[in-house]
Amino acid sequence: MDNGYKIGAIDGKPDKATGAALADFRNRMHFPPTAGNVELFETLEREAKKKIAPAGYTVCNDTREVTLVALAQNEHGKAVSRGWWTVQPGACARALTVPLATDAVFVSAQKRNGAVLVGGSQRFCTTASAFEIQGAGNCAARGYAETGFNTTDTRGKAGYVAHLTANGIAP
Repeated sequence: MDNGYKIGAIDGKPDKATGAALADFRNRMHFPPTAGNVELFETLEREAKKKIAPAGYTVCNDTREVTLVALAQNEHGKAVSRGWWTVQPGACARALTVPLATDAVFVSAQKRNGAVLVGGSQRFCTTASAFEIQGAGNCAARGYAETGFNTTDTRGKAGYVAHLTANGIAP
């Protein structure tokens, strides 16, 4: 359904509508005759993710290393930063689970050794361990580190999926 097909009831039983949808999808994706269900389901999921984003903010780690992610946003006129979510290679983490209500979400990501993967000019307070920090100013005076975050435009979107690569956030 997320790929735009009308299917029958989801009851585990085969039906003509679902069979026709899968045949059309295989044809549209130019699957070779030897392609199996593993390739089919991976492609179905990948294509659906291009079209829809779940409510909230999801971070997918497309690198080969474990990545630590922090997010920040302005909530009711005040900056709030939160972290660190651990995202395994090839996996996704849904960091914010409610529909987005801000024009931007700021993201910072690093490797386990602390090497910056995603940073930026927006500065927010962080710590080395799990945190939720109100306010973005006077980080050092309050005992926090100041970290650069990249801006993701979420204006008008209920959900957003950010894909982290070895070169930062994928466009």
